[in-house]
Amino acid sequence: MLAGVLLAVAAGAAEQETAELDKLKAQVGRLYQEGRYADAVPLAARAVELGEELLGPEHPDVARSLNNLANLYQDTGDYAKPGCLGLLRSSDVAQARSAGDPVALR
Repeated sequence: MLAGVLLAVAAGAAEQETAELDKLKAQVGRLYQEGRYADAVPLAARAVELGEELLGPEHPDVARSLNNLANLYQDTGDYAKPGCLGLLRSSDVAQARSAGDPVALR
């Protein structure tokens, strides 16, 4: 019985984190559309972190979040961020492409 309760609590926590990730990505998109790039950067960085925790670092959604963050750094002129131009490892892009990810195919 205790195991069932713990599983239910863990499932609820995972749903909340997934909802938080979706909310973050929507906020980043809205701020980007409004031209508020600097305001979007910390939210985009959090989306990358949370996506890696929930989905794993090799997931195509995480690659998209990394790409969005790199674009925000570029749009704010912050080229000095570590790895800004190389946020996406070539292996991540290659893996996403091999999986048929339409975003990575561009």
